[in-house]
Amino acid sequence: MKKVLLIAAGTLILIISAGIDLDIPGIPVPQTAQTLALLLVIACLPARLGVYSVALYLGLGVLGLPVFSEGGRGLTHLFGNTGGYLIGFLLAALFIEYVLNQIKIKKLIYAFGASVKAHLIILCSGWFWL
Repeated sequence: MKKVLLIAAGTLILIISAGIDLDIPGIPVPQTAQTLALLLVIACLPARLGVYSVALYLGLGVLGLPVFSEGGRGLTHLFGNTGGYLIGFLLAALFIEYVLNQIKIKKLIYAFGASVKAHLIILCSGWFWL
């Protein structure tokens, strides 16, 4: 039961962070707090629970709940301008999880390094998608 609550909490953090956005004219993708929230969720939750939180977040959005930025939902949103970033969230979560499991210790410097690389994965996925 504790794991389910942690996954739900991680997912809720991602949903809330999607609502914290900054619209910049000329940029088709809203700038949200999701990347920071994602990195914190993955780094703070026990093994695999962060990845499950991201997967649940994406699943809820695909099922039609308005959890994506600007109240987006469904496959249409997933395959729209922000789709690459959303897919990048899952790739980044899997990457951080892999790195932290390989070093077997959660030292801040390793988590920071993995987070920087994961952020690049998100950005590259999003830019490639556009």
